[in-house]
Amino acid sequence: MSNTIEIKHSLRKIEFPECAREAIKKIESLINGRSPTIKQMDLAIDLMAEFVFWEKDRRGNKRGVELTCIQEIQLLEVLCEYFSQPGSETTKNTVFLNLFGPSTIQLRLKILCKLVSIGISSSCASLLIAAGAWMQQLGCTSHSSLQLARAIVKDYFALIPNVLETLYSLPKIAPQFTANFLTAIAEIYLTDKYSVFTTPPKSLLEIITQWVTENPTLCLAAQQKTAALPTGGIAMPTITPIAGLFKWCILAPLQCENTLKMPANNPKKMNDNNLELYAKLHLALLETLIEAKTESGLPNVIGSQHLVPVIPAIQTQINDLTRIGRDCSTEIQLSLDRLAQAVQISIATKCMFGNIQELLLQMEKLPSNRLLTIVINTHKSTVVL
Repeated sequence: MSNTIEIKHSLRKIEFPECAREAIKKIESLINGRSPTIKQMDLAIDLMAEFVFWEKDRRGNKRGVELTCIQEIQLLEVLCEYFSQPGSETTKNTVFLNLFGPSTIQLRLKILCKLVSIGISSSCASLLIAAGAWMQQLGCTSHSSLQLARAIVKDYFALIPNVLETLYSLPKIAPQFTANFLTAIAEIYLTDKYSVFTTPPKSLLEIITQWVTENPTLCLAAQQKTAALPTGGIAMPTITPIAGLFKWCILAPLQCENTLKMPANNPKKMNDNNLELYAKLHLALLETLIEAKTESGLPNVIGSQHLVPVIPAIQTQINDLTRIGRDCSTEIQLSLDRLAQAVQISIATKCMFGNIQELLLQMEKLPSNRLLTIVINTHKSTVVL
């Protein structure tokens, strides 16, 4: 107890942001042992709240005033400095996971989003590695991970849409983070339980297509290397972005947001360049599955249950197009072809897991398509669950 009082007393003598810098050093020493005690963890939590994020006063009460804009910038500088310096990846990941844990409040999440955005712009690998581990442990489709993904899209594709050069090398700098970001971003544009596909910004589609095309194993990166976690930490299961991005490509030809706005006599449904990008992305995803087959010891990479929701989504969009009298037979067949290709290659490369028979049964409900029929007939009685 006396040591706890002494540490807090010494930090209270230091002005912000220096107290935050010193507090992070203390936090690291407290939580980085083989098995931190409850007292050590409690002290680390107190130091974060009082000296790093300025959430509580010395009595443990919530502060009436949050960090000012200048203080927030100063804190971001302190955090960037800490995660940029040489040191153990496990240690940095441990500190990151504790600073921004699963119960992170909105203020901390806002700071985290800005911190990761800075990490991307400065190509800070160690910071992005820690952020990738954080996303994986919380779940790439968790509320916090999705909020981070939205913030990155806002910073790099909405506010400043012409900064793609900054992002080109991201898969090389932090492949695990990039793969987890892709998993989250695929989820964002599939809403209402995947029955509606919202077209992502063209610049985002371009960079994702380039990433996956030029880095065939990128979508598998989170499976290829386990995140460096605290001693005794259990790595959470990884979800690849493959199914989510496949759903983009499958639904893109039927994209009602664009199609429904077109005059009835205008056969052009979506910008030709966008259609080419989806075609290129679809091909890159198929090549990823083929690449995955050559990897030894990789777990299965695409769950059949993750593709099932695209089937009612296809039917919903077809119904919408039929209702307004659109002749979209070409687009419908393209969409069904892509679904058939995705399923066929996933099964053939042994990358698909789960109840594949259920997926095939659901596919039988879709409109007639030659390739789809071949895939269903080939596998419905032979596939082993």
